[in-house]
Amino acid sequence: MTHLTDEQKQHIFDTAVELIHEDVGRDQDYLDRIIQYYVNAQNVEVQLAMISSDEDCQTDLLGFDPQTGKALE
Repeated sequence: MTHLTDEQKQHIFDTAVELIHEDVGRDQDYLDRIIQYYVNAQNVEVQLAMISSDEDCQTDLLGFDPQTGKALE
């Protein structure tokens, strides 16, 4: 796609975002699949950061310490 101008690439991006946004408004399952695809594309460290930047909060939300794998007692 090297033949496209930056403006054309931006227009494609904007149109795709707009149409996906409309589809999400009509289909919750579609939104769930998009979110799962996005989260799946990240490594575990980034997924943990998505949960919280506070390690104590991560542990509370997960029910185990993600650094050690030990379950909360």
